[in-house]
Amino acid sequence: MDNKKVVVKTVQTIVRTYFVEVPDPEWACDGVCMGELEEYSQKHMSEDIVSTEVVEKWPNIDQSESINAAVMSYDTKTDEWVTDVMWRN
Repeated sequence: MDNKKVVVKTVQTIVRTYFVEVPDPEWACDGVCMGELEEYSQKHMSEDIVSTEVVEKWPNIDQSESINAAVMSYDTKTDEWVTDVMWRN
């Protein structure tokens, strides 16, 4: 059986914790919203699949997305996932 190109989209829930010293608690919230603070810790809660699509070629990705460029293939001979980190169309 030949491998098919499949695009799976998910939504993750991650709880992030920030430790912040400020004169007013609203400043801490503003710092988080503006992306100005570094998190203290994070905990992954879940990952839910929102769509699965079989495609002929890899789609163009919106450049506003954070791109790792990993493409995964399943090798049925070795029964393992193989990572290809070069984006390809």
